[in-house]
Amino acid sequence: MDRNFARALALVLKSEGGWSDNPKDPGGPTMTGVTLANFRRYVKADATKADLKKITDAQIATVYRRFYWDAVAGAELPDGVDYAVFDFAVNSGPGRAAKYLQAVAGVAQDGRIGPATLAAVEAKPAGVIIDGVCDDRLAFLKKLPTWGEFGKGWSDRVKSVRANALKMTAQSAGASPVTPTAPDPAPVDLAAAVPAVAKDTIARVQQQLKDLGYTEVGGVDGKTGTMTATAIRAFRAENGLPPGDGIDDDLLLALQKAKPRVLAPARTDATPEVVRDKVPEVRTNWLTKVGAFFTGLVALVGSFFDGILGNLGAASGYIQPVKDAAGDLPGWVWMLAIAVVAGGLYLVARHGEAKGVEAFQTGARR
Repeated sequence: MDRNFARALALVLKSEGGWSDNPKDPGGPTMTGVTLANFRRYVKADATKADLKKITDAQIATVYRRFYWDAVAGAELPDGVDYAVFDFAVNSGPGRAAKYLQAVAGVAQDGRIGPATLAAVEAKPAGVIIDGVCDDRLAFLKKLPTWGEFGKGWSDRVKSVRANALKMTAQSAGASPVTPTAPDPAPVDLAAAVPAVAKDTIARVQQQLKDLGYTEVGGVDGKTGTMTATAIRAFRAENGLPPGDGIDDDLLLALQKAKPRVLAPARTDATPEVVRDKVPEVRTNWLTKVGAFFTGLVALVGSFFDGILGNLGAASGYIQPVKDAAGDLPGWVWMLAIAVVAGGLYLVARHGEAKGVEAFQTGARR
């Protein structure tokens, strides 16, 4: 995205450093990543090394935008992918960066990022694209004869690019553009400051959790309620993250790379008895069902034998007040009504129990 150019440039410049004129570097004399050849091409045709050393911030931005950012369609690539490809272009040339992106996206590698490439990139998760580009980039660098001289620096750079690119794509919904004056902002502990998490970011986390199979997250509403917190805790526990229900950088990055949830057989095949021991709501529904069953059974039997019970001295003392209060309705009618209500309660409780068991087996309920 074009809004990321300033942030991406700041990160690239941090990796590029200052002046370099290493005879073993195929790029030749370089200042903050701008080669003398590109400086002459875009800024000053007869520039010398001395001129290059005095390059201004505006001139740096001009070269990087025209020769690298525009060449790889940075303004049209997804958040994070734009920075990963941009940095690759600066380090190894825009043509090569474009072809490697196309290889990961699965389209023809002509070095020109057009509608077909952009559509293919959009069709895949940004984290997958970033990892693929960084993996292939590192493999390419390791084959270069100058790996022994520059290998460690290149390896560290690719590692940093991968981490920052994944962070950009994970936080794109709620992040504000970063200016060149803050090239590497300190990570924000979102778990310790929940109100700072943007509503769009929360909604995207909820959707990602649901897509990965954490259906206990409930609806996608951009609010960190009990169900969302439950899903986050489950995801953290199952993906090796520190316990908690907050949204932080670790969670956002892990969501980008996580595979769909696979539930253990012990859970998917759990019997109602096992679920009742683990889920309070299911146990409550079961107890309600049992209570309703026996209440209804007793009331139903009582409605049929009301006449007999009514003639018994001991029983009559209990039943007669009910009859008097009911007026003209015979006792068996009231007994039958109780049986019907108990039957309805039984059906509702049984349905709740069945849904609770199903939710536990499918992972919709922890």
